[in-house]
Amino acid sequence: MRTFFSGSGGKPTDLLNYATKLSLNESQGNRDLISGMIQDAHKYLLEKYFFNESSTAVQTVGSQSLTLTGSLSIGATTATLTVAWLYHTTEAQITFSSGELRTCRVSKGQTAITWDAPLTIVATTAISVGGLQFYPLPYNFSQLKDITITQGSLKWTPKEIFTREDWDRLNPFPYYSDIPNNFFIWNGQMGIWPIPASGANTLTFNYKIRVPDLTFTDYVTGTVTMTNGSSTVAGNLTTWMTNYLPSAGSVMNLNLWLKATAPNGDNNWYRISSIESDTSLTLINNYTGSTKAGCSYTIGQMPLLLEDYHDLLVYRPLMLYFSTIVKDKDSYEKFKALYQEGIDKLDSYSGKKTIQVNLRQQINSINPNVYQNNIGNTP
Repeated sequence: MRTFFSGSGGKPTDLLNYATKLSLNESQGNRDLISGMIQDAHKYLLEKYFFNESSTAVQTVGSQSLTLTGSLSIGATTATLTVAWLYHTTEAQITFSSGELRTCRVSKGQTAITWDAPLTIVATTAISVGGLQFYPLPYNFSQLKDITITQGSLKWTPKEIFTREDWDRLNPFPYYSDIPNNFFIWNGQMGIWPIPASGANTLTFNYKIRVPDLTFTDYVTGTVTMTNGSSTVAGNLTTWMTNYLPSAGSVMNLNLWLKATAPNGDNNWYRISSIESDTSLTLINNYTGSTKAGCSYTIGQMPLLLEDYHDLLVYRPLMLYFSTIVKDKDSYEKFKALYQEGIDKLDSYSGKKTIQVNLRQQINSINPNVYQNNIGNTP
C-alpha cells in the first residue's frame, strides 16, 4: 500500500516520489505540479468507481407542541419560541392557535421563526409543529446510492422524485405517514413524502463521499503501544488530534491507516476509525500482532482508489505531463498504454465485490436432453 502527501515539504512518500522520478524532473516546483495532477486523477477515477462509499444515519422528527413568547397580531410574519429550536435548520409546517397554517423557517439553536404570508387572524402563544419533511444531506455528500427509513423492524426504500415540478405536485398540502413512498433532493437537503409522522425512525443515507484532498504527510512522531485483540492504540509523545482533526472533520473520510513497524509491530496496515486525543486513537479492526509497547509506527493517508490500482494515479498525470508540459510522444504513448491497461483491469475487477478462483481446467457439461434418442425404433 502506497501512502501519499501533497508535496509541500515533509517526509516524501511513495506515490509522489514514483511520479516525479518517472517525469525525470524532481525539482520542488515539479513535485508540486504533479502532486496536483495526482489529486485530480484520484477524484476523476472515483467519479466512476465506487470505492468512496459511506453511510450516515439520522433520526426523523415527528410532530410536537411548542410555545411562543407572546400572542400574535393580524399581519404577523415573525415570532419567538420560548426555547431554542433543537433540530437542523429547515422549513417546518406550523399550525397557529387560530388554525392558520404556515411554512416557517427555523434555525438550529435559534428562537426566531419567520414566514412569508401574514397572519389574518389573531393567534395565542400555542403552536403545533408537524413532522419535519426535509433533512440535511451529509456534509461530505457527493452522490446518493439509496436511502432507507427504518421503523421498528420494517425498512422502507422510497423512490426518487427527479423534478421540482413533480415534487410540488405531491405536496399541495401537508400529508403525514410513517410509510415513505418518495424522496427528493433539493438545495442540500432531502425531502421525504409523505412527511414522517413519528420521530425516532432512522433515516439512512447510503452515498458516495466527496473525495478528500490527499494533503497529509506520513506521521511518525513518538511511539505506540499495540495490544493484541484490541482496536485501541496508545501513543507516547504523539500529537494526533492536533495534527489531524483541526482541519479534518471526520477522520474516517481522510482514509488514514496505521502500521506498527517490525520488529515490535506486525508490519500490517490498519485503518483508523477515530482519533480521541493526541495520544489515543481507535482502529476499525482489532490488532492481530503481539502486545508491545514502544513500537515505531507510521500513519499514512491512502488514496480511496482500490490499492492494487494506485499506479493509475501516476500514469494519468504522466500522460498529461508528456503531452503538454514536456512534449515527449514516446513517453506519452508508454504511459497511455500503462494507464489503459490498468483501466481495463479495473473495469473487469470492480464489476463485482466477490471473486471465485478456480485454476483447474473447465469441464464442458453436456445436456443429454438436447439429443434425439432411439431414432428409427418402432414403439
